[in-house]
Amino acid sequence: MTRLTSLTALSLAVVTILVPMLHVADGIPLLAVSSDPDKIHFLLFPDKTDVNATEELFYQNPATILSSRFRPGVKTVFIIHGFRSNVSSDMPQVVKNAFLNSGLDYNVIVVSWGALSLPTLPTAAAIAALYPNVTMNVPILAQRVADMVLFMQDIGVLKQDDVYMVGHSLGGHTVGLAAQNIYRATGRKLKRVTALDPAGPMFFQSSHVRNIERDDAQFVDVYHTNQGWNGYNKTCGHADFYPNGPGIHQPGCLEGDLLTPETLGRCSHWYAYRFFAASITQTFRSCPCNPIEFLYSKGLCPTKCLFPVNAGFHCPSTARGQYYFRTSQCTFTGCNLMEVY
Repeated sequence: MTRLTSLTALSLAVVTILVPMLHVADGIPLLAVSSDPDKIHFLLFPDKTDVNATEELFYQNPATILSSRFRPGVKTVFIIHGFRSNVSSDMPQVVKNAFLNSGLDYNVIVVSWGALSLPTLPTAAAIAALYPNVTMNVPILAQRVADMVLFMQDIGVLKQDDVYMVGHSLGGHTVGLAAQNIYRATGRKLKRVTALDPAGPMFFQSSHVRNIERDDAQFVDVYHTNQGWNGYNKTCGHADFYPNGPGIHQPGCLEGDLLTPETLGRCSHWYAYRFFAASITQTFRSCPCNPIEFLYSKGLCPTKCLFPVNAGFHCPSTARGQYYFRTSQCTFTGCNLMEVY
C-alpha cells in the first residue's frame, strides 16, 4: 500500500468510526441538519471601504436585487464555504476581503449555507458524525446557486460570462456541480470555476454526490493542499496545483497536524484558501510536475522552469496538467513565494 493510499484509508476510517458514535454518545438522529434551500443566503458585499457592509439578495425576489448595490455589467464572484461554516467563518471572510481590498472590479457575493452545513450539536463526535448528511446537501446547494445565477440573468442584471465561482472543501465540489447545472439549463458553460482543496471524505470512493470534474466549466483549476485527508486525492481539473510537495502538509502547520485528533489536517486544508486570497494581489509561479513522482521518487519537482504558469487567481485558462510551487507559511497578511524566477 502506498503512503497516499494509506492516508486516504485512514481519513475514511475516521468518518466510518465517527458516524455510529452519534447514536451511542448522543442519541440524536442523523437528520439533524436542515436541507431547506430557502436557508441558503446570498450576501452581497458592495462597499470596498467597509468590508463588513452587506445586503442580502433573495432568490425569486427581484426587488431585493434591483434595489441593492449590485452592479450589472460587472464581473461577479460567488464564494462558497464548506462544512461547519457560514458567512462569518474564516474562508469566506478571508477570500471576500481579499477581493474587496484588491482594487479589482467585482461584485462579491458570499453564499452562506450554514443552516445546511453547520450542525449545532454538543460534542465534536456528534458534529463529525453528521458530515455524511451534510454532503448530501451539496446537490441542494449547487442547484440553488445555479437557480440564483439563472434568475439574475432572467431579470437582466447578470451575464453568464461575468460569473466566476470559488469554493473550498465541500464548496469546491459545489462550484463544479452548480456550473454543470447551469450548463444543462443554458447549453453554455461558465468560463471558470476554482476549487480550493475540494473535500475528500465521502468523495474518495464512489459517492452519492458527484465530485468536481474538468468538464464542468470552460476552465477548472484545482488546488490540493491536504489531499488524502480532508482534501480530494485525484486530479479533477484542467490544471491541478500541488503547493509545497504532494499537497498533503503545508508550511506553518504543526508536524503532528495530520495525526492529532483535534486537527486531522485542517490547518493544511485551510491553507488552500489562504494561498488563493494571497494570489489575488501576489504572483505565484509554478512548474509542471507530477505530484506522485514527487512523493515517491527521490527527485524533487523543479522550482524553476522555462515556462512557469501563474497559480491562483491569475492562473491562465490555457494551463493544462499538474503543477508544483513552493511557498512560505500563509498568514493573514499573505504568503511568499520561496523561489525567485
